[in-house]
Amino acid sequence: MIKGYNGDSKVLNPESFQQMMNTKDDKNNSNGLFWELKGDSIGHNGENYGVTCFMSFNKKTGIGKIFIANISSYNDSNLLAEMITIWKTMDDYIVLN
Repeated sequence: MIKGYNGDSKVLNPESFQQMMNTKDDKNNSNGLFWELKGDSIGHNGENYGVTCFMSFNKKTGIGKIFIANISSYNDSNLLAEMITIWKTMDDYIVLN
């Protein structure tokens, strides 16, 4: 997805990636097609019974992170809080060149 955002992917053409990863209106919308847009971050979060996934990348640095767990937090707010803590802690290990 990072390569696609930068126009370097052969999966889709660059225009398709830009369409997916940009807002669709002028009302300060924070969503593209399947992607959440927050400042310099482009990401997607998903959950289904039995799995949880967070993934995003920074547009400026080109660094991404992914969290996948084989457990769902649908009915457990404490578990979700722990997952979010892990997700945020991953930022402490990002090394910029």
